[in-house]
Amino acid sequence: MAAAGVSLQQVQGVLQANQLTIPAGSLPEGTTVLPVTASHHYASADELTSQVVAAIQPTTAGELPKPVTLGEIATLALVDVNSSGFSRTTASHR
Repeated sequence: MAAAGVSLQQVQGVLQANQLTIPAGSLPEGTTVLPVTASHHYASADELTSQVVAAIQPTTAGELPKPVTLGEIATLALVDVNSSGFSRTTASHR
C-alpha cells in the first residue's frame, strides 16, 4: 500500500462509502407511508478486487491519473467464518 501511496484510512473510507444503505424517499401505501432505501453491497471478491481505492497523480503533463485498485495493493480471499451470535426481530402490524 505504501508503494502505491495509499493509506489504510483511504481504503477503509472507500469500502465504507461503497457498502451502504441510504434513504431514497417514501412510498405511500394507503394510510401508511413506507420508507424506501437504496443500498449497495459487494457481491463477489472480483467486485472488491476491482474497486478503485486511489489514483496516482501523473508526473508528466498531459497524462491522466492512474487508478489503483484494491486488488493491486491487497490479497483478497473468500473464507468461511463461524457465526458468533444471532438476532431476532419481531414486528407487529396493527
